[in-house]
Amino acid sequence: MTVYEQSDYIVSDGNRLHLNIWRHEDARSVLLFIPGTGAHAAYYSEFLERLAAQRFTVVGLDLRGHGKSDGIRGDFSFGELLDDVDSAVAYITEHFTRNIGVFGSSQGGLLTLYAAARNDVIRSVVCHNAAYLPRDAAECTRAPRLFSASMPLFVFLARILPSLRLPTTTYLD
Repeated sequence: MTVYEQSDYIVSDGNRLHLNIWRHEDARSVLLFIPGTGAHAAYYSEFLERLAAQRFTVVGLDLRGHGKSDGIRGDFSFGELLDDVDSAVAYITEHFTRNIGVFGSSQGGLLTLYAAARNDVIRSVVCHNAAYLPRDAAECTRAPRLFSASMPLFVFLARILPSLRLPTTTYLD
């Protein structure tokens, strides 16, 4: 059994995205890993390498604004990140196989779920530690009271300015 690591890059919406790839010489399928907000694939390298040793090729995606990928840290939308996942899936189908499993942690788990719903190439998913937002999601923010008090304003702004961008670093640590 030989597992070797390599790096590659793909482009999604003009952003250069970094891929960590742990290739198994006799892989039975490819697993795409999507880390959560603020994380990058190399952070999970020991785990991903061990997974590759079980006869998988593992592709770790650094989403835009994360790790070695282009993009402003914390400045992205969920839709843009989903486009990044689609670009990684296209890369895998072109370079490896159409037998793809996707797994993600936290925000990556949510992206995994949505990606599988819109892409029939994905055969299996694991949504690890996917975010469960409590009834009062404001408790997850930097300033819960301010966020709660501002929620009606945010809803109003979302309706009249749907393309307004608010970097996640504004409200999340």
